[in-house]
This record gives sequence, C-alpha cells and structure tokens, in this order.
Amino acid sequence: MPQPTTHSPARSVGDRRRISVSAERVRVLADRWAAQWKRPPTNDELAGLIRQWVREEILYREAIDRGLDQGDELVRRRLIQKMNGIARGLAERSEPSLSDLRAFYLENVDRYTVPARRSFRHVYVSTERGNDAAEMSAAELLERLPRTDPEEAARLGDPFVLAHDFALVTPQDVASRFGRAFADGLFELAPGAWYGPLRSSFGLHLVEVTEAVDDYTPSFEEAQARVLVDVSDQRQLAAEAGLVAALASEYEIEYAWDDADIEATDVGDVIQVPDLDLLGTLAVLVPRRGGAGEVPRKVPVDEAGHLDWTQLMAEIHLTESHGDIALAGGNPRRTALIEPGDPAAESDDPRYAVVAAELTRGLRATTRAPVVEGPRGWVGFTCDTDEMAVWMIRALAAENLAVRREGSTVFMPVSASFVIEDEILDMVVAAARAMHFFEDHIRVTDHEHE
Repeated sequence: MPQPTTHSPARSVGDRRRISVSAERVRVLADRWAAQWKRPPTNDELAGLIRQWVREEILYREAIDRGLDQGDELVRRRLIQKMNGIARGLAERSEPSLSDLRAFYLENVDRYTVPARRSFRHVYVSTERGNDAAEMSAAELLERLPRTDPEEAARLGDPFVLAHDFALVTPQDVASRFGRAFADGLFELAPGAWYGPLRSSFGLHLVEVTEAVDDYTPSFEEAQARVLVDVSDQRQLAAEAGLVAALASEYEIEYAWDDADIEATDVGDVIQVPDLDLLGTLAVLVPRRGGAGEVPRKVPVDEAGHLDWTQLMAEIHLTESHGDIALAGGNPRRTALIEPGDPAAESDDPRYAVVAAELTRGLRATTRAPVVEGPRGWVGFTCDTDEMAVWMIRALAAENLAVRREGSTVFMPVSASFVIEDEILDMVVAAARAMHFFEDHIRVTDHEHE
C-alpha cells in the first residue's frame, strides 16, 4: 500500500548545546525516587539521579538531531498518543453543562437501562446416552424435584462443569454460559417452580427461578454520574477526530496504487468534520517549531498542557532598572512591532478567542491587576491611577508593543496569529516586569517624597 504524500514543518535543531537543570526538574527526580522507594533520596543519590538525567538528555537530543526518531514504530505510537492526549485535554477545558448532560441522557436512555436479572438453580441431564434417554430421565427428575430438598436437588442429575446456582445474572451472562436459546427460555419462567427441560450446548437442564428482577430505567438524577463519564468520553473522542480533520486540511494525501494491487478499496474521507476551534487552541498552546535557524523557547506547562504562568514568573529574573525592562522585558530578538490583527479579516478565526483568553489568563496571573475585554483586537488591565497607566504605556511602548490607554486602563494588542511562545509570552512578561518595577521603584519613590 502506498504511503500518503504529506507536507510537514522543517525539523528545528535549536540550541542543543545548553542543558539547564532547573529546580523543578530536581524536584521531579526527587519525587519519583520517593514514590518508588518510600523515602527521599540522600544527597549522593540525588546527585546520581541528576547525572543520569543529564546523560539521558544528551543522548535524547543527539538522537533527535540525527533523526533516529524517524521510522521507529514505538516512537510514532507514543507521539500519536501525546497528540491524542492533547486533544482530550483541550476537550476537558470546559465542563459539560447540566442541560448538555440531560440532553445526552434523553438521546441515549437505553444505555442506562439496567437489564433484567434472574437467580436460578438447575439440575443437569447429559445427552451422551442419546436424546430420548435424556428426555425420559429429565421427565422423571422433574416429577421428583418439587418434593426434594434444595440441597439434595443439586446432587441429582449428572455432574456439571459449571455451578448449579446462579445469583442475579443478566440475559447476556446466561447466554454467554448456556447459549441464547437457554437464556430466552429462562427469562420467560415464573419464579418458585421447577420447569424444563431447557436445552443448552451442554445438554438438558431442569430449572427453578428463585428470584426475578425486571429491567429498570433510572432517572436522570440517578444516572447523572454515569452520564457525565459518557459525555466526557464522547467529547474526548470527538476532539481527537476533530483535531485530525482540521489538521488533515493542511496536508496533501495521495493514495497511489493500481487496481491490481488493492481491489475496490474505499478509504473514505479523512477530513470529516473539522473542529477549527480545537485547531486554534492547539496552535496557541502547542505551536509548531519554526525553521532550522530558530531557537524554540521553552515554557513551563501544567499537567493539562496549559502554560503555567506562576511557575514561569518564578523562573524569570525581574530586572532592576527601566533600561533593562526596555531591553529584556520581552523577547530579546523582538524587532517587529506587536500590533492587533485586522478585525475584519479575523472575524471568523476561532483562534482569536483562544489567544485573547490566554493573554487574559497570563495578565491576571502575573500582574494581579483587573483585566478587562476591550474592543476586538485589545485586552486591557486596569492600573490604580491614571498616572500609573501613563507610565506603563511608556514602558511597554519601549518593548515594541502597540499599546494604548483609556483612563487608567492599558490595552494590549490581540491577533489570531499570535502564539503562546512568542507574542503572548512577550507581552505578559513585559507587563509583569513593568508592573514589578513600578511597584518597587516608582511608587516607593513617590511615597518617599510625600
């Protein structure tokens, strides 16, 4: 079968010669040790763990640089799992509403019906001696069983490989052991009397139903916990399919075979129904690597794959001078002006909402200032005074940001084309640095002169 022809981004070599062992990495190594050995590592043991991690990191990077991940089925499967995991994580960013759960329950009410169940005991009659002899023996036993003690009844008939008593089993349970015909006959019997013979794949059976429970459909409230699990599963599967469909639109797929090779093969439509909103979220949270000359920026993420702004700011040294803010507040390589996108061109782009939401989350986490939504293309944070807002405008403009002010609110640009490791990261870090400098120097100096 031919391989699809695809277009893929160039491999990024990046800065492979710098390995930073952060405090967070050391904590992870120590936590893993403690989880395995039920005690924290000694200093010598921790040093050994760090050395081992550095060795492995060197080998990992060299393997990637040499393309050893290519053509490896295990690596391929693991990366596919990670992409599906990202899609599932994005699907979990919002909880289904109560109305969503109720609608799903009503559409799939049969799924939550508890099937009928029966408790029964039986006496087995083998057909190895012939059907006529077995039926005659079964008829004789059927006359005796109503007058026989239940414990004695189990010893009548022929030896049986399975149990003689079954408690509250479903039709599916019975059919899996005795066959469908036996199960259908069993669930038609009334409790409290011996019937038979019923035929199974083993032979003949005389049966007494001791307890009968009819099928039951729980209310939505009773089934709500199960409904939530099912809806979450469905959303995750839909997210995976939607992500593949959205990504497939960017690839050229060619199925190059002759009828002589594969006959009448209908592959179907890979694209199906693309989830463009999901694709936009992925583009922001997990952007593609750039060309070979670009150095990807590493940012800490939480378990759900979202940028951990608190951890990020803990790792960033907040500068001590206004000049440093201007030079290092954002990306040191920043030369292009960060400005809002064209509202008309981006009106239907689902990535805009994702970008705006991430910028809002970053500003709230790092500046602690109230964040407000401005006109399309802008997200703002409110300063304590108009004077502070004027100072922030000047500081952020030095970072090559197209900022503007309305009263005490400073607005920062938003565009659907922004990515988390570039424009969003630069703006949030610049705002946090400027806010830190103002609080520690400008405001303090003003108070000293009062």
